[in-house]
Amino acid sequence: MLSSLDEVAKAAAKGSIDPRVRTWAIERLDKAREAGQSVKQPHERARVLLEAVQKKLWVPDPIGAEYIPQAHLLACDPDKPKEGQVCVRGDDCFAEGTLVLTDERVGTTFVAVPVEKLKPGMKIWGLDRWSVVQDVWPKGELLVDAVEFDMSSIKGIGQAWLTPDHHVYVVEDGVERRITVAELEPGMTVPRPECAGDIMGGVAYRKVRDIRRGVDTVPCWDITTDDHRVYLPEYDVTVSQCDGLATLLGAALSAVGIYTLIVGHGYGPEKNIEHVLCAAHLPKFNSVAPWHYADPSTKLALGRCVPFKRERLLSIPNVKLLCDGSVCLGRQSFDPDNLEFIEQGLFVGVGGVPGLEGLASRVVWLAGDREPSLLEQAVRRLA
Repeated sequence: MLSSLDEVAKAAAKGSIDPRVRTWAIERLDKAREAGQSVKQPHERARVLLEAVQKKLWVPDPIGAEYIPQAHLLACDPDKPKEGQVCVRGDDCFAEGTLVLTDERVGTTFVAVPVEKLKPGMKIWGLDRWSVVQDVWPKGELLVDAVEFDMSSIKGIGQAWLTPDHHVYVVEDGVERRITVAELEPGMTVPRPECAGDIMGGVAYRKVRDIRRGVDTVPCWDITTDDHRVYLPEYDVTVSQCDGLATLLGAALSAVGIYTLIVGHGYGPEKNIEHVLCAAHLPKFNSVAPWHYADPSTKLALGRCVPFKRERLLSIPNVKLLCDGSVCLGRQSFDPDNLEFIEQGLFVGVGGVPGLEGLASRVVWLAGDREPSLLEQAVRRLA
């Protein structure tokens, strides 16, 4: 995930000077202005862009690759694509009927409900804590793989039905890494909660016994939670979700003149970086701190984030590691000027730097006694 965090920062930096991203950001701001919202202040623009990105689906990795989508591929409306435009949409889903464990009880037993019955605000078990469901939506009929694990479940031999690009964590030589179901192989080790009931909280592991590819096409559902981990009690494993929306948000904020950080958060006892979000530099927003969290894959308001155990900060556009510790933004101000977020100015025009060829025929000279500029002198020589 550390390398993924770096790539998100690089993609956001590249996207911040992409005319397509800037156009998308300005269109969102203009739409908000027409609806009566103020977009004069940086924090107002940041809030509008955060809410716009939060409405988009996340974009998962393609099969067999760790993929960070470029911002311009997300700066679009997938339901109204422009001619010749590529607009990425994701399919990281659970088969309809997949059970997830909620914090609701019948007596002393926690209740498991089908994924399609979840509602925003409900709490479900992730890996080592309860997490809040942010959104639930149907994705239509999709092809799924059947993953069988090495222990029996409440239904006998558990076969989790997941789309090939659904994410899971595997542990190799004590190191956890995120892959897709398409990359999952028999014998790999995946995490699960160590115990059940009130004392859930530790982490244990189990192995993949077998995988059957493309077993069926079934109705699928997608959900977002605040820690991107979902425990499947039928199979006694925890699977992962992730997103690339931080790429778009980071690029869009930078594209309208707001300094931005790419932030990685870790939640579990191992403190592995699991989730990517942004932080916007809004020194006049309030007197508490100049930086404010902006999490594009939740519905949290500007300035809020899920409590974390580890934090890693990268600046854009220069992509430098600023901090890697238990708390970063609460300790330092990370002034963009002093830290030289911008190392070199760039001229960015839709068509590049204008040339002098053919310019003379379009020049109208203003009357006056002032000396002509160097550009004017050059054009007159060419005319």
